[in-house]
Amino acid sequence: MDVVYGDTAQECNLKLRSIVAQRSTWYRKIGLALNVSKTEIMGFNFIPDPITIGNCTISAKREIKFLGLKIQDNLKWTDHVTSLCGKIAVAANRIRNDGRHLCVSDKRILYFGWINGALLANGLTFLPTINATESKQLQTACNNGVRAIMGLPRYGYVEVSALRRKLNIPSISTLSNRLTATAAWKQFHNIPQSVSGPMTRSRENQKMPHPDQRGHLGKMSNSILTLAWNKLDPCIKKSESLYTVKNKLKAFYKD
Repeated sequence: MDVVYGDTAQECNLKLRSIVAQRSTWYRKIGLALNVSKTEIMGFNFIPDPITIGNCTISAKREIKFLGLKIQDNLKWTDHVTSLCGKIAVAANRIRNDGRHLCVSDKRILYFGWINGALLANGLTFLPTINATESKQLQTACNNGVRAIMGLPRYGYVEVSALRRKLNIPSISTLSNRLTATAAWKQFHNIPQSVSGPMTRSRENQKMPHPDQRGHLGKMSNSILTLAWNKLDPCIKKSESLYTVKNKLKAFYKD
């Protein structure tokens, strides 16, 4: 994947044509054929001009799929969440049908493999930044999986939250917190602390400077991970093993 940027649309289009020419030349020199059918172009805040490679013309797309993640040109997760909810619904039906002769504990294993696994695959990318509506949409889809585990009807009033806690299945919010906290520990736990200046309560708890959260700055990975790190208990920050951290986070973030 190549990323180009510029101050104007004309500058971006010029760089796009240049990078396509460089790519085509590189492939030709090493004896490989560029797969034009899998080549895609997407613009952020502007629509790129069509690019011609050989006899094929590639037009800009509003959405591309990268490693199972749907990236939209408006930097929202609407389509990806909708697609993921569809996959979760299919998985819930599989638990209900294929696991109809299994016990609750075995169907719970299927849930963590088919539903929770789909959320964890690239959840760190989108879960911390989705809005409340999208979070609720995902939670509703996951609740269908909980109903399937317990053999309950698809519709009708049931205290699903209580069943989820009984089965020890994390909610979407809890799952997001655990993912960001784990990533924050990986990034910051080895950073040496400054020894100059007075020992304040913040420094004693190994807190990082509070990030600027205005506009898109608040959705940047570094901002999200810094906030997650500052919320962690000091005993978790000082842990040396990732396995230990994950176990402590299960107790720290729970429904």
